[in-house]
Amino acid sequence: LNGNWEKSNLSELVQESQELAESMLKNQVAATTGLVKLAKKHGAIASSAFGAGFGGSVWALTREADAEKFRLDWMKSYQNSFPDNRLGSEFFFFPPLSGSFPSLLIK
Repeated sequence: LNGNWEKSNLSELVQESQELAESMLKNQVAATTGLVKLAKKHGAIASSAFGAGFGGSVWALTREADAEKFRLDWMKSYQNSFPDNRLGSEFFFFPPLSGSFPSLLIK
């Protein structure tokens, strides 16, 4: 992210999308909403559930320099909050690729 405006705007848009999925689509489960909240608690710039709903996956955006610590902290918090899901959960870091730079998308 190249500037505060982009960071702030992205964070707000993603948050709104997640809130609408929860309040209007009503297709989120405790684990996905919990993961989003935990990601924000651990300093994610943005985080949202994705997939068909009623379970699935959550992504979080953080600075690359903080990614490994963030991943470990997020994973531990999730496993403590949702111990029944401990064995089926995976947390991994994936760096941005050339097609995922916001500066290319926001003109």
